[in-house]
Amino acid sequence: MSEQPQFNTTGYYFRACAQAYGDMRYTCPGINITAQYQAYNVSTAWNYLWNVTDPALAAAGLGVTHTVELNAIFGPENIPGSPPASYFPGGVNAAIVPVIQGYWSSFIRSYNPNTYRLAGTPVWQTQGTSLGPSRMVFRTNATAMALIDQAVVRRCNYFYSIGASLQQ
Repeated sequence: MSEQPQFNTTGYYFRACAQAYGDMRYTCPGINITAQYQAYNVSTAWNYLWNVTDPALAAAGLGVTHTVELNAIFGPENIPGSPPASYFPGGVNAAIVPVIQGYWSSFIRSYNPNTYRLAGTPVWQTQGTSLGPSRMVFRTNATAMALIDQAVVRRCNYFYSIGASLQQ
């Protein structure tokens, strides 16, 4: 087992448990649902990984939290509460805001995230490619399509195999 970063408010297995929970609850169901669309020849299913790290959340040991991308989709100034400072103009993640807004507004206008996407951003392909399952990986200044890592596929296959017993 590789050493995981430790944080004052978490236990030794926090990172491994957080990864397992994220895969089981969010990542694997998303991959499975898009794969089912593809299996039924529905060509309008896009998948993504939001891998935009906020320095304050990372320092607290939280990594990329569920729904944090809403701060970029709607703009941090339009989100109630305390959006991460990194999403505001001048923040380290400010550049991701117009990228995701371009895809989302394009989808709203045309049911396709690519039609009106921000100039210079990559084409967001549907999940399946001839090379294997893929998704858009959002990273500040490095957004790109990427194959879904085989380790993720193995973990998801395991969760699918025990899903009935978990009642998921």
